[in-house]
Amino acid sequence: MVVLPTPPFPLAIPIDFNFVELLNFATRCYNLEWLSAIKNWILERDRPMVRLVGMFVALLSLSMASIAAEPEIVKYGDWTNVCNEGVNGLKQCTSTQVLTRQLETGQNVRVLQSTIVKLNDSDFVFQFVLPLGVDLRPGIAFQIDQGNQRSGQFFTCITSGCIVRFALNGEFATEVQNGATGQLVYRNANDQKPSALRVSLKGVTAAMNAL
Repeated sequence: MVVLPTPPFPLAIPIDFNFVELLNFATRCYNLEWLSAIKNWILERDRPMVRLVGMFVALLSLSMASIAAEPEIVKYGDWTNVCNEGVNGLKQCTSTQVLTRQLETGQNVRVLQSTIVKLNDSDFVFQFVLPLGVDLRPGIAFQIDQGNQRSGQFFTCITSGCIVRFALNGEFATEVQNGATGQLVYRNANDQKPSALRVSLKGVTAAMNAL
């Protein structure tokens, strides 16, 4: 098995470095068909100097592919769309808004991450990640402007926080796109009274349309 270095590559690389496996890896991960042609050309010329040049081409190609695979980031109001190119060449995009709070130490900590993912032409998922330590039993309530509250239950908790997901389609999607502000109401485990976090909906329509 070949352990791939992360660019910038080390200056000292052994001559017997398995560049063919490296080219195979780059071809699979970055869907670059022209790498296959380079690999076949090198294999047909089994001479030390050609193989050394082939090693250099393999490393250079992987470095170029890594640069080409940098995520595309676009801001839409208070939402940020991040798109990555998948193995099949299709873009995989999410729209995210992160709310932070500054501690007395001056450190900023995340208190809420809101994410929208597109499933198909009409269906989205609205996901919220709250910090660990929330009371899971009552779930949460989400309200847009002065509209009715929608209740939701926690899906799971991971190391980065506890997750709530809503199906975002139909009437709810229209409310989100026409709204100005969302409010997420929850309760911490040791609190008697609920707390609320604000979710800005500025730019959310453009962000969803771009997914």
